[in-house]
Amino acid sequence: MDNSDYSEIAARLRGLADDLAKLRVPGYLESVAPLPTVMEWYLTPREVLTLRGHVVGHPSVSDGPFESSQLFFASQEFGLARTLSRWYRLGTPLTVASRRH
Repeated sequence: MDNSDYSEIAARLRGLADDLAKLRVPGYLESVAPLPTVMEWYLTPREVLTLRGHVVGHPSVSDGPFESSQLFFASQEFGLARTLSRWYRLGTPLTVASRRH
């Protein structure tokens, strides 16, 4: 992933955050292009990408086995991962060989 990909992800997340912040602004929804309507709708659970491993130093989770909330960004190049609520530093990844033991 090159820097332009990071910029695109950042812009999309910024756009989402900006749109949510504008929901209570009078006239905002009317200013948006016509919205599609979903009829007979319902919510369904869906798997999302998460980060699993052993966490150390989390402010509200004990050190040990861990699964994050939805993962929005991960980069071995930077050694960082980001969920909606926080950054994580990436340590040593689990290898395929170590999964067998």
